[in-house]
Amino acid sequence: MIRSGERELGPDAGERGHWLDRLARRYTRRQALKAAAAGAALTTFPLLRAAPALADDPHACQQGCLWTSHQTAAAGHTRCNLTGTLAYLLVIGYGPALGLGYLAFPASGAAAIEVGLSCSDNVNIQQKADNHDCLQPGCPDFDPKGAHGPCEGVMNNCCPCSNVLQGYQPCVYDCNDPTHDCCGES
Repeated sequence: MIRSGERELGPDAGERGHWLDRLARRYTRRQALKAAAAGAALTTFPLLRAAPALADDPHACQQGCLWTSHQTAAAGHTRCNLTGTLAYLLVIGYGPALGLGYLAFPASGAAAIEVGLSCSDNVNIQQKADNHDCLQPGCPDFDPKGAHGPCEGVMNNCCPCSNVLQGYQPCVYDCNDPTHDCCGES
């Protein structure tokens, strides 16, 4: 008989006792193998990704990847220009209040140049790294439907086309459909 405040220990303690008590329970080899197989299956799910490039040629994605790299860099440079302008306006606006007086004007220019140049340097380094990735077979980490990609926001087919600047063309039909040519190459 169990008195109040005591827990039952034994083979059925898992349902009534503390959850740590279940760890001390003995398991059969079969149960351990099942748990190990389930754990191995769950850890492989992140590795099961679909290939983003639809082309049979591993280098067909390069044109679209390079175009995306340039679009991403252009957006980054725009962001850097806005950040530099904001730094300029903040120093101009609050410089006299902080005791800079007329020195706020040259200080604001120096702040804007420093902020803008360091940001632009980071954008250029990232673009160089992205361009290097584009030259690898299969264009790792490139998704034509991703941000700044040639098919950004397109839910249906995005076909690789060498005759367009972007390297990819959104299409209503399947890319391998013999009756419809999305690229207009025939």
